[in-house]
Amino acid sequence: MAETLLRSQQAFGGDGWQPAKGSWSYASADAPTFVITVPSGAASIYNVGDRIKLTQTTVKYFIITAITDTTLTVYGGIDYTLVDAAISLNYYSHQKAPLGFPLSPIKWTVVATDNGNRSQSSPAANTWYNLNAALAITIPIGIWSTSYRVMLDGYVASGTNPETQATLSTANNSESDVYSTIAMSHQAPTGVNSFQLAMPGPTRVLVLAAKTVYYLNARTRTSGQGSISFRGDTVLTVISATCSYL
Repeated sequence: MAETLLRSQQAFGGDGWQPAKGSWSYASADAPTFVITVPSGAASIYNVGDRIKLTQTTVKYFIITAITDTTLTVYGGIDYTLVDAAISLNYYSHQKAPLGFPLSPIKWTVVATDNGNRSQSSPAANTWYNLNAALAITIPIGIWSTSYRVMLDGYVASGTNPETQATLSTANNSESDVYSTIAMSHQAPTGVNSFQLAMPGPTRVLVLAAKTVYYLNARTRTSGQGSISFRGDTVLTVISATCSYL
């Protein structure tokens, strides 16, 4: 009775939330996204990007990232996790900012960082290297705005003109998106053999139908270059992906 009254107040209270029809139940997890089983006809009620509010002991908020006839795939950002337990007081909203929904992009951003000096000695020209196998970012289902920042270091013999590149790729030994690649190129004067430049990678919008791992790779286009490095010990290396449904 109390839950029915609360739903009635919320439905007409102008807070942006609508009571969901029928019961919801936990289906599965592929962290940081989760699947909720809902009554048939979900695609005619919910949109990708809709906000979700539900209670599992405490109130939790999610964004819908995929829909089938009987399931909702949802992302809870860095704060909310769906568990295998009863779901109550389940609401949805087509609005961007229904009452209580957290809108800070920080809460809806996946981040990977590295503060180490990562290097490949004697790199072969035009070969991509993953300089730190542990530095990768796993981006869930949905639409995401991605970017990265890295300090590139190119060590060369005096007199060699180096070109060092970085890219964000779906494989650890390739360039999957030419628009995600940055480059540093200098003419090496006599007596100078190391170049460093902190560079932001381009912002790219990714539309993902499945959770995907992205790697930060580097290469040189110069034969005989001594090394290529990501100097996270000088400027923190950062990869980030922010949910575009905000």
